[in-house]
Parts: sequence; structure tokens; C-alpha cells
Amino acid sequence: VLSRLAYTSQMAGKLADAEGYYQRIYEKDSTNVSLLFSLGGINVRRGNHAKALIYYKKILQKDSTNFNVYKQLATLSQAMGDMTSSITYLKKANSLNPIDPDVAADLATTYINQKSYLIADTVITQALEADTANLLLRRDKAIVNYRLEKFPQTIELCNKLIQQGEAAGEVINMLGGSYFMVKNYKDCITTFELLEQTQTATETSYYY
Repeated sequence: VLSRLAYTSQMAGKLADAEGYYQRIYEKDSTNVSLLFSLGGINVRRGNHAKALIYYKKILQKDSTNFNVYKQLATLSQAMGDMTSSITYLKKANSLNPIDPDVAADLATTYINQKSYLIADTVITQALEADTANLLLRRDKAIVNYRLEKFPQTIELCNKLIQQGEAAGEVINMLGGSYFMVKNYKDCITTFELLEQTQTATETSYYY
């Protein structure tokens, strides 16, 4: 009965009531994985990240190979400013499921910020094999190629990203820089003119 009351309250958006019902069940059985997931999820939705962490960590005591728990712990740790723990959880999640695009992109971005480009490239390559059209992974791949001075590959990827509507300043900048490094000065000028036009349009739009 408590479980059904908790579930219906949760579905109705009455999260405080749902937590209360789940808490009464928790007092009788604190090791039920499904219950711990529910309590963790409710506290995430209510913004109580510290409390959610407690429930997700309890799941690991019963199931130390649960990918979804590590993924959630990484997100929560990052939200709380604990980047060290977040990276640890991301690494574990990625080792359990290297083709998950969200975890791979977050972990790769971390490695890129640390200038560990070869490790980032390995993470991205594995995930891209399962999701070749993922734009987040493609953008990270372009950044890694650029940092590793693989300029022809960077040019190819950046052009694909732009064709798919990802004409952000960073992508155009990498494309222009790559054209310069391969001594294709004509396309380099054209690309940086595009960057200038994009920035002007953005500034104009912001002004109005």
C-alpha cells in the first residue's frame, strides 16, 4: 500500500508526500535497490543533491557495477562542485559502458580541459563507433584532432559540423586555424570572414 501511495504521489508531482511514503518503507527495508533509486530520484528533483548522493551510494553497496548509479553520482558530484569525485565516477561509468555518449562526452571534455588529448581521443573514438552522428562527440573529436595537430581531419570534421548547423565560433575558429596550418590561405580567409560575419550578426541580434 505504501509503495502504491508513494508511486501515485510521485506521478502526481507531490514529491514531499512521495518521499514520506518511501521513507516509511525505507525504515523497514533500507537495502531495496528499487526503493533507493526512487528516493534518490525524488531528492534530485527536489534539489537535495547531498541526500540523493546518500541513497545512490547505498545502491553501490549492493551493486558495485551499476552504470546508471555511477552516471548519476557523477552528475550530482559535479552539481555540488566536487569535480574530483565527479571524474572518478565518470571514469567508472565509462569503463562499464564505454559507448554511452553522455558519459563519454563529459569524460572527454574533462580530459581535454586537463590537456590529456590522447586519452580523450580514446574515449571519444570508442563512443563514436556506436553513435557516429552524435554532434557532441564529433565536436569533442574535432577539438582533440586540432590539439593533436591533425589538421586535415579537423577540417573534415569542422566542415561536417557546420553543414549540420553547428557553426559555433569555436568550430569556425578551429577550421580557419587548420586551413592556415595546411597553408590553404584562401579558405582560411573565407572561414575567418564567416566567423566575423557570425559574430557581427550575434552582436546585432543582441543589441536589438
